[in-house]
Amino acid sequence: MSRKIVSGMVLTLLLIGMLTLASNVQPSMAEWTGTIYIRAIYIRTDGHIDPPTAPMTTLDYVTYTFIGDIYDYSIIVERDNIILDGAGFTLEGTGVPPFSIGIILFDRINVTIKNVTVKDFYVGILLENSSKNSVSRNNIANNAYGIYLLRSSKNGVSGNNITNNECLGIWLKLSSNNRFWYNNIIDNAQQVYIYPAGYCNIWDYGYPSGGNYWSDYTGVDYYSGPYQNETGSDGIGDTPYVIDAYNVDHYPLMKPWSPAPPAITAKVNIEPKTLNLRSRGRWITGYIELPEGYNVTDINVSSIMLNNTIPAKPKPKAVEDYDNDSIPDLMVKFDRAEVISYILTNVNIEELIEERFMTITLTITGYLNDGTPFQGSTKTKIIMPMPRCWKFIRTLEIYPI
Repeated sequence: MSRKIVSGMVLTLLLIGMLTLASNVQPSMAEWTGTIYIRAIYIRTDGHIDPPTAPMTTLDYVTYTFIGDIYDYSIIVERDNIILDGAGFTLEGTGVPPFSIGIILFDRINVTIKNVTVKDFYVGILLENSSKNSVSRNNIANNAYGIYLLRSSKNGVSGNNITNNECLGIWLKLSSNNRFWYNNIIDNAQQVYIYPAGYCNIWDYGYPSGGNYWSDYTGVDYYSGPYQNETGSDGIGDTPYVIDAYNVDHYPLMKPWSPAPPAITAKVNIEPKTLNLRSRGRWITGYIELPEGYNVTDINVSSIMLNNTIPAKPKPKAVEDYDNDSIPDLMVKFDRAEVISYILTNVNIEELIEERFMTITLTITGYLNDGTPFQGSTKTKIIMPMPRCWKFIRTLEIYPI
């Protein structure tokens, strides 16, 4: 079936018609904020929709609609400030009607669309006259047009798989100041189309966060840093991905983006267990023990941080059994002066001087060589000894001369 770009006017008239015909569900006039979960929808051969298989008390804030032989069914969001969570649900068109749309936001603000697969529609997700919305972590595939933004701005589009769309992955018309990052934009007939020229959108989240993965990017990754001129690769292309003069992904990703795995909970010990803030030793020693199934030799020592501030020294390090439980621990060292300086900057000094000791939490974080994060925390007692003259001063306070 041949599919061509329809004008904004035709699509607007189409949308108005769909909204009018979808009046079988009347939304409440009261404001509401919350999450709507998409449940199973069954389309009967006569074109009507059976209700979701489970009760949905918020059904009046979205309309499911099916219009004869011309359109597939759609989800039309009818309220601001809500989350439409697909929770893994697939919204699938038939691929037959020429102007079918999967999910529609018309004149909406602060709506989140996430975790839904939208496939085999003319337009997968449409935002018109809408701003400050989020389209995140969806699979948008095998449509004619994946995401279409019409007269819309300040929206965030992130973490989506936008793949194998027949005409365009992303279509922007009269739309500017939208941000796109962490999207996998793969094997679309044309990745992005922006009309008219001169509308500027943002295609990355700066360095080191990065931008999007583009299947047709041909750059290399030999360098790193915000200007990509420092030695060593960083997973970001050394040259930008240029859409046009006003739309550039400055930090294209070299591999498809995927959500970070949950952090492994590590067992952490710190020596000394009581830290004298006037001591002049060289090191604070950390011991890291990973749970069963992981090996501390796989830890990237250069990634280890204490309280997300103080890096572990690459040497000295060792593997030993600190707590005699037959599970290896990785021993790393932190500069004592840096640790003490950090503590003094982040505790209540007046309270510490008055009480002379307190208990704080120290957290060690890092990554395995495969990128899996870990973290663990422990309590440490810190003490602030009184200077020699302090007792004399306190004596004068009690027994003034």
